[in-house]
Amino acid sequence: MSELTTEAQGISEELEERAKRLPRASSMRELLTRAAEVARRLLDLAIRLDLKLVDAEAHVVGCKKDLTFCEDQLAKACLKTSAYPPERVRLSDVREGVTRRFALKHIRPHSCPSCAHQWEEQEEVRCYFTVNRYQDGKPGEVFIVTDRAGSMARGALDAVALVMSIGIQYGIPLNVFLDKMVGMRFGVGGYTGDKEVPKCTSVLDLLAKWIKLKFYSEPPKEGK
Repeated sequence: MSELTTEAQGISEELEERAKRLPRASSMRELLTRAAEVARRLLDLAIRLDLKLVDAEAHVVGCKKDLTFCEDQLAKACLKTSAYPPERVRLSDVREGVTRRFALKHIRPHSCPSCAHQWEEQEEVRCYFTVNRYQDGKPGEVFIVTDRAGSMARGALDAVALVMSIGIQYGIPLNVFLDKMVGMRFGVGGYTGDKEVPKCTSVLDLLAKWIKLKFYSEPPKEGK
């Protein structure tokens, strides 16, 4: 019971007690009786308001409990799903893989600084692509090696291969990477001398085309 309810009840009881002490025919007693009746009405109103306030507080507490319960259930459901947290599926220590060598031929322009004479030379860059596989034959990691590349280009290619390998081990489809790499144009590009992939626009374009052809268009061949 609130302080307001307690105070109203005390006033009502005091007025009734004083009215009883006065003579019945006294006008003051009649006045105190009416005042006591008003006090009782105020007491009833205070009790009703107090009960409504208690109900409202209980409703708020119940809502908070329901919200906490829902949050706990949601957290438990998230923990039970296989996608959270993601798990990395590593390859075994003994793994099978495929390595493909490409001789990428491209035209490199030259110019003489003194006489402004220009000419072109054909250069050959050897690219080695290695894809190691899981026991079910799906690709699990990728390596990229080129024989003519500076430290920056070699580090960039290693980083690309590392990101691809970790990504597919965490469940990202390999085609997500390959679709972005097909058609990339930078650095060395040209003719490969291969019938299946005759030309490319870059080393990564060649890698993506070969992996798509090898692992998604043709079954593994014996002896290769």
